Amino acid sequence: MKRSPQLGWELSLSPAQSALITLAACSLANAAQLRRADSTGVKVVLPRTFLLGDNASIEARAREAEELAKRGSAVEPKSFETLAGQTGITNGLAALNSTGLVGSGGARIFFLFLSYSGIHHVSLWRAFFKQAILGKHRALLHCKDYGLCERQLRINNLLGLRLVETVPSQYCYDLVSPMVQLMRSALTESYSTLDKFVFLSETTLPVKPFVEVYSSLTSTPNSDICISPSEEWLWLQNKHAPTGQTAALVKHDQWVVLSKAHAELMVQRWPQVRDQNSGSWYVPTWPNAQHQDYSVSDFGQLPRGLGQCTDEWAIFGTLYGIVMSSQAQEPIPGLNARALSLEQDQAQEGQGVCRTFATWGKTAGNYDTRPVAQKLKHLLSCYPHCLDSHPAEFKTMTSQGLLVLRNSPFLFARKFPADTVSYDQFVRVILAKVPSTPQVTWTHVR
Repeated sequence: MKRSPQLGWELSLSPAQSALITLAACSLANAAQLRRADSTGVKVVLPRTFLLGDNASIEARAREAEELAKRGSAVEPKSFETLAGQTGITNGLAALNSTGLVGSGGARIFFLFLSYSGIHHVSLWRAFFKQAILGKHRALLHCKDYGLCERQLRINNLLGLRLVETVPSQYCYDLVSPMVQLMRSALTESYSTLDKFVFLSETTLPVKPFVEVYSSLTSTPNSDICISPSEEWLWLQNKHAPTGQTAALVKHDQWVVLSKAHAELMVQRWPQVRDQNSGSWYVPTWPNAQHQDYSVSDFGQLPRGLGQCTDEWAIFGTLYGIVMSSQAQEPIPGLNARALSLEQDQAQEGQGVCRTFATWGKTAGNYDTRPVAQKLKHLLSCYPHCLDSHPAEFKTMTSQGLLVLRNSPFLFARKFPADTVSYDQFVRVILAKVPSTPQVTWTHVR
């Protein structure tokens, strides 16, 4: 932690962050500010490059992510052909949800896929969607390579996917704009205030039958955001704020589940947060109780290169903003979590509700991740510590491993490379009303 008596700012970092970065002076143009705006209240202004890390690292991670996607899509076309042959499905099939019609009313789940070049595990997702009541779900796809996905879907659209227009995106810098594009398109077909919007990657699979997923997601009107341990957040303190009041940019997982109200708010606010005509992010504050104007002199000069990608803060940051509070816990309405804990003695604990299992080993994520990862460690590409910037992949999968996921608190899991899970395994363990093997017992691990 360092302090400037002239500027009156404090930046609090975890030991790991302190070891990785050095605080350095930067110009006013590259510093964060709080400003007051008439329509949305006080905002934090963050330079676009502020949280990302060095360009070489980001580009290397982007290439790696794209290679992983290509590796999966190179296998997947075989399953298109095989499944079409087995089921007698002809070209142009619009499966189950393609009409956009609502069934008997009530909530609807929008499955929003983000992909480089198409969805893996089409046959498994189709088996999952076949369990749905007509009109209770809709699947949309945003592809970085629009032309390739369009050609694939023209040949076989086994999931009845609606391909949305591609918007510019870049790994780490901005994967949120494609998410907003999916929400914008899905909202045109949303007719219930209880609808839910689920974000999924191309390597994600459901790990519960459709009826359990539907029941879990529609049982409350709130959103689910998997919040990282607070030691990974960006912490600030302002000299004009009341004693003990901090400001935190909350880090979270990209794979969120949003309510309709939050989806609408993301579509409305994201253009203001992103502001294409500026080199900064304009982030609101929570709770919006500050009345004085803020400037760079209040927060001082801030470091760059904290290694936090935009999709790791922008959903919470757009919906709620920078959290400014002197309380140990701050109520956050609209989330399936009682409150946001700001206590330092819980800095290593995840918060919120995590619907998708992903792991970097023992050290990251919500506490529910750790016992699952420990039981699956022999199937993971890295454990106990994933030193890469990407989460662990499943190298292989067994029926017992699927049973662990089926009986876990999660509804979805990633990352499954193509052909990792067989159709028989998936139907017998994941989709069966009662799995054929004994139940797994759980203990709370901290």
